Amino acid sequence: MNQTFNLNRFANLFLKHTVDNYKTYLMSFFVLVGMMFLSIGFLAYMDKHPVDQNVQIPFFGFFLLIAGSIFTSIIFSDLGNKKKAISMLTLPASHFEKFLIGWTWSFLLFQLFFIAAFYAIIIIINGLFADKYPGEEVQLMNLLSNENRVNVFPLLFAVLHSIVIWASIFFQKHHFIKIAFAFFISVAALVYFNTKFLVFLISEHVKSSMPFIFVELEVDKNYFQITLPEKDSVYVIMMLLVFTIIVWVSSFYRLKEKEV
Repeated sequence: MNQTFNLNRFANLFLKHTVDNYKTYLMSFFVLVGMMFLSIGFLAYMDKHPVDQNVQIPFFGFFLLIAGSIFTSIIFSDLGNKKKAISMLTLPASHFEKFLIGWTWSFLLFQLFFIAAFYAIIIIINGLFADKYPGEEVQLMNLLSNENRVNVFPLLFAVLHSIVIWASIFFQKHHFIKIAFAFFISVAALVYFNTKFLVFLISEHVKSSMPFIFVELEVDKNYFQITLPEKDSVYVIMMLLVFTIIVWVSSFYRLKEKEV
């Protein structure tokens, strides 16, 4: 029997993990659905306007990134409890299978359930308020389209997921709070030092910048923004994918070295 991955053993482990955690996952899912329904529904009621793509996109991105990160932060929460950690680490399955279970639930299945729930909520809300805006036909956002850059959210979620799942294994407790604090401090420091470097390298007219995305300059009280050409954005995507894969691999090895 393969000691790294065995399909039958993985299926049994997946079933055990699901049975042990389905109540927590279901409760979290219903809380998320309730928050999305209330917030989007309230906006539709106040605006007296259907939930069009201009509303769908920011709500989708916000809830996907925030809720997905919170859910990912609890996926290996058992490692913070000594008794549960012993049970988990001594379970007769490979570390790769244990990591793959957490990755599957927090990355693949979360997005699957989230996307289905989000579209269902939009359809229901637009149906409930259809009498308030008769004749207006609303299109659902297309996640596969490059229009409005909707398809960037799954990539951003992959990057955040890799960071948070690494933190959930590395930290003993308060995973989300610690990684959120470290993440925002790191991003702020990156933007600050990148801007200072560009001021030194290019000109004192540089006012702000986001690495690999844009540079903003002020010349005679006029603001100009230099952005990355559309054709070159593929290099940023490749860089983010490589970073994500590296952090995922690091997370697996961190789990493999985990001790109680």
